[in-house]
Amino acid sequence: MHGMSEINVLGIVGLGGIGASVGMAAKQRGLAQRVVGVDVDQSACQAAVEAGASDEAGQHLSRLKSAGFVVIAVPPEAIIPVLSQLAAYLPPSAIVTDVGSVKSEIVRAARAIKPDFTFVGGHPMAGTERSGIEAARADLFVGAPWIVTPDEQTSPDALAQVEQVAFSLGAVPVAMTAETHDQHVGLLSHLPNLLAAALLRLSAQLDHTELGGGSWRDLTRVGGSDPALWTQILGMNRAKMLTWIDALLNELTLMRGYLSAEQNEQVTAYWESARRLKEKNINDF
Repeated sequence: MHGMSEINVLGIVGLGGIGASVGMAAKQRGLAQRVVGVDVDQSACQAAVEAGASDEAGQHLSRLKSAGFVVIAVPPEAIIPVLSQLAAYLPPSAIVTDVGSVKSEIVRAARAIKPDFTFVGGHPMAGTERSGIEAARADLFVGAPWIVTPDEQTSPDALAQVEQVAFSLGAVPVAMTAETHDQHVGLLSHLPNLLAAALLRLSAQLDHTELGGGSWRDLTRVGGSDPALWTQILGMNRAKMLTWIDALLNELTLMRGYLSAEQNEQVTAYWESARRLKEKNINDF
């Protein structure tokens, strides 16, 4: 992917783990002459500057009046209000993207707002169960898919610039519709987080959870994520999640039937089909 000219001012709204990681990576890789952060929490602003995630930071969006490119990294339900407020401060030439885990509702809202700046939805498939500046890393996006969700009104130039920023941060840009994003991420990200929470709740029935090995740790790691954040994500992707939950219940019911009927050959065939899928996709996960 070809290089792009250095961004004069890169704005970041939301200086948590993802937003601060964008700032760290941008500064380390020389993506922008200046990185300006905005966060409602003044202590997060101070921490971002001290950690080298931004050159300056404050609590008001007016700091971004000269920003040429803005990344919105706030919780999902706050993205649309931020888009509305940004319209009063950004120059018409500015390009805005976000890192929200659900895209359809946000892309529709951005079109309804009709700001002068250009918005292209985005979602880096990176991050951990930790949050805040402590979770930020300059290499967080290296090799990770960064989904961008253009629609029929997105200009090729704006799409290319958002993809180039993702590439410059070390990620691998992948373009798809917002609807496709929400369907795929519902299974590949949202359902695993929900499953981790369910397994942890089941563990309350045990006296010796310390017996859990690597498979338990791997499956439950993301169960320690922010409950408020996941309430928003699951709620905004409600329809897709209901479909995937039903599909998972069907899979568990199928296996329950095999075990109940002592159909060991069916259990083996079930596991073999899963193993073949894992081998086929070994480079994907």
